[in-house]
Amino acid sequence: LGAGRPQPVNARLANLAEVQGIPQGQLAAERSTLTAVVRVLSPPLYAGLFAFGASRGCVALPFYLSAGLLVLSAAAALSVPSDEWGQQRKPQGEPSVGSPPDAPAGGLAPAPPRGKAA
Repeated sequence: LGAGRPQPVNARLANLAEVQGIPQGQLAAERSTLTAVVRVLSPPLYAGLFAFGASRGCVALPFYLSAGLLVLSAAAALSVPSDEWGQQRKPQGEPSVGSPPDAPAGGLAPAPPRGKAA
């Protein structure tokens, strides 16, 4: 899985953000902020857990925390109704997010047919 592991989650998050009307730039900024906070806070947290566990004979305490968080995320995913996992689309009369005001309802206008000019 490696580096491709978060791609389905990111795609689903982008779909849900579009349905909610959240611009992609705002979503990217919020994800970047959350990632930065986690990268700053997690090393001291795991180091503290390791030190606490090592003093009590359980050096695997950070791994237990990770396993617990994984179980919580799986429980959260399982709590989503199955009909919510499908692709949600906007109703036809509604313009897409980021469409120019004069664009037809439903997004951008279709390209003109290719062929000989009359």
